[in-house]
Parts: sequence; structure tokens; C-alpha cells
Amino acid sequence: MFHFRIDLQVFHDDREVEFILFKRELEGLYTEGALQLDYKSCEMMADELGAYIEEKYPDRHFSIEVSEDGENGCLVEFINVDSTQEAIAKIAL
Repeated sequence: MFHFRIDLQVFHDDREVEFILFKRELEGLYTEGALQLDYKSCEMMADELGAYIEEKYPDRHFSIEVSEDGENGCLVEFINVDSTQEAIAKIAL
């Protein structure tokens, strides 16, 4: 059994992303067949799910951890380069 953990940047603290709905949305990708687990490495699953999150929740930093039975897995970080560069520019001023 695969275990997923997603950390997602939010822009304010008043339920900008309702996390229980976010979880259900991502679980639905697999139960409805939009994404498949078959014969993929943990890294491949993280990359595929990351592409979906980048499209659906743009301009955010996020990370995806995938493990098999809670052991042995991967952590993939998706860094929004545009917002990072903008933050660096503001600091430099």
C-alpha cells in the first residue's frame, strides 16, 4: 500500500485551500482512474501527481512524499521559481 504526504503552500490562513477537500480531490484521481499506480516507482507517482497540482494550484511551493507501506520512498520538492525570484528581488531592494 502506498502512502502519500503533500505539503502545499497557502497564501492566507482562512481556508484558502480546504485540506479535507484537497485530500479527497487527490484520492479521487486514483479511484476514478485519472492517475494510476500500476508499475510506477514512488518518484514517478510523485512527478505525475506534481504535474496535476502544478496545473490545478499554480504558483506555489509544494512537496510530495510517497512511500510504500510507510517505508522506503521518496520526497520530491516543487519550488515555484518565479515567486522565489520575486522574493529575492524584494529582499535585494
